Amino acid sequence: MASNTHVLITRPEPACWQLQQALVDHGFTASCQPLLNYQQNINREAIVSITQSFCPNIIVFISQAAVECAHNAWPLTQWISEEVTVVAVGRKTQATLAQYQIPSLCPERHDSEGMFSLPCFFADRIDQARVLIVRGDGGREWLAQQLCAAGAKTQYLESYRRNWLEIAQDQHKIWKKEQINVMVITSEAMLNRMCELLPANKQFWFSSCLWIVPSQRVAAAGAAKGIQNIIISEGASDRAIISALQHMELNHD
Repeated sequence: MASNTHVLITRPEPACWQLQQALVDHGFTASCQPLLNYQQNINREAIVSITQSFCPNIIVFISQAAVECAHNAWPLTQWISEEVTVVAVGRKTQATLAQYQIPSLCPERHDSEGMFSLPCFFADRIDQARVLIVRGDGGREWLAQQLCAAGAKTQYLESYRRNWLEIAQDQHKIWKKEQINVMVITSEAMLNRMCELLPANKQFWFSSCLWIVPSQRVAAAGAAKGIQNIIISEGASDRAIISALQHMELNHD
């Protein structure tokens, strides 16, 4: 591996430290700078209320945090029956569901847009779909809007709340001193937050630094801000991010 690859990981703990160790094991230098943490935002009573009143036949989990916080509120096997189709947005979310004995479908494209490639959302079935979307507070509305437009019924279960951490205003100077030249950004919200933390003169960070993002949508958002070097890792899992970095290294050799 090239010794000048210095990765900044911005995902929450403990996933931040887990990815850092995986990167080190693969020969990369990596630093952790969590931008936020997650706080459970739901309880068993709320899950009972929404599942009994809405009776979903499809449940979509938007992220690993959505799975974990929902499970902590009430074990998933207690309220997700075998008759319900479970969908994970991304392999990491799917792997987390599997840890709790919940089988799920996962689209090849790991974002909301990829959902419509799955059979349960095909045109001949969509008007029978009652879709419960498990996400964080203030999540993206696109999926629900598209499902409703196609004839499905939707409801949200906001299982967690995002708490943005206080980051020193001059933290970017420390990143520069550490020779950070790769950013790992796993959501559009985190992309926006990181851009807020960077100095007014973003030339180095937007021109020379490589940004690794999980989807085409986040890549497009980054490009719209002026970020020039973006790689899509095809998901937010450790394996996907490491694979993207290894591919980058090979292309530079």
